[in-house]
Amino acid sequence: MYDGCFGSSERETAVDTARAFRPNTIFLLRRLQRYPEAMRVVEMFPEARVQIIDRQRDAVLPRHPSKPAVVAGKRVLMIGEAFSFLRHFDGCLGSGVRCASYLKLVPISNGCP
Repeated sequence: MYDGCFGSSERETAVDTARAFRPNTIFLLRRLQRYPEAMRVVEMFPEARVQIIDRQRDAVLPRHPSKPAVVAGKRVLMIGEAFSFLRHFDGCLGSGVRCASYLKLVPISNGCP
């Protein structure tokens, strides 16, 4: 039986990592401030610095001198809007790895811890 991309041990590790997630910075789209769910998420992380932004593209990742941007970005949470739940996937999974292109459903969270 196919069980997705992860075996059970990798899936458990990903879930444990997600439970331990503590952002340093939260970007909150200004027009979402009035939504109780957005504020509930912000209140879950009282130690995080909240930066109100008018456009999601205005978010600038904090720079860290000893960490690459991708590592520093793992400590940032964006509370914004998705404009389309359908996106085109071109089939490229990396160097020399391809599958058929298709439209994919974009979840509210991509599950990346």
